[in-house]
Amino acid sequence: MLDLNAMTGRVVVRGKVERTRIVREVIKEIGDAATESDITVNLGAGGKVGGLKTGDVLPKGTTLDSFIRRLVQLKVATVMTQPSIRLSISPSGNNHECGEVVDVACTPAFSRGGKGSGGSVDGTYGAGAVTDFSIKRGAETIKQGTTVENFTDTEQTVPDGNISYSASVTYADGQIPEDNMGEPDPSAQIKGKTITSPAATLTGHRKVFWQDGNSAIAHASSSDIRALAESQLGILPQTLTTGVSQYVVIAYPASLGNITIKQGNASDADITGQFVKTTVQVEGANGYQPVDYNVYSLEAASPFADGTPLKISFQS
Repeated sequence: MLDLNAMTGRVVVRGKVERTRIVREVIKEIGDAATESDITVNLGAGGKVGGLKTGDVLPKGTTLDSFIRRLVQLKVATVMTQPSIRLSISPSGNNHECGEVVDVACTPAFSRGGKGSGGSVDGTYGAGAVTDFSIKRGAETIKQGTTVENFTDTEQTVPDGNISYSASVTYADGQIPEDNMGEPDPSAQIKGKTITSPAATLTGHRKVFWQDGNSAIAHASSSDIRALAESQLGILPQTLTTGVSQYVVIAYPASLGNITIKQGNASDADITGQFVKTTVQVEGANGYQPVDYNVYSLEAASPFADGTPLKISFQS
């Protein structure tokens, strides 16, 4: 018979179940016991036991559970994932002609971060409350509040170049996380600050135009050039394939420089000199600001054979 009278102040209990219950209560009371003052570890110069070393302090209130952890575990730095924000826009990218009018949908994604990394992040210890959120087009703030939310920037004219958007969020301090010993780790706390997303960009380009045929092709005005049968954004193809054609017109932004045109057959003859070069002011989409275009036009003495390639290269 186990006499627990002296330990618990209880009467002697002879039943097995009752004895087991009382033993568990005693163990729990011991485990919950805590130090009444700070204790400085002194194991001699350079002394260490488990995760404790001379000079460490067991603070007042250290429980037996915490003490055992310190003995059998090394204290390691708390791994934290910092908050982040990104912004996606639609439409985006480089496939737009300057002068197009678009509604730009801005979609922010704010991650509060937290304790841990990769696929195991405890957001409880992430960023605190959002105190400010904004979206900018260039340097202009177009959306502001305290809620991270989507926004549509309506009826924007695509420029000859870039429109850049960014999102910023300001947040308060997060909760102080616990380290692997179960103790508060203020050094790992996520501190409040403002973070800004990388820029999301929409880029406008001028079109290039060309056409071949068996009758004269108008090419004296902006509307003539924009009416040419073929076009694409950016830069001319390296090869234009003609039909049975006697007339050819090629037009592109003058800022790209001059071109060399070769008849891509067995002779690979340079026929640039047979073209007449003029300059025409050509608008972007929807009458957008016109710029100088180099216009090369040809009226050949005899038609090209069907499928004759014209090789285009820009002069350095």
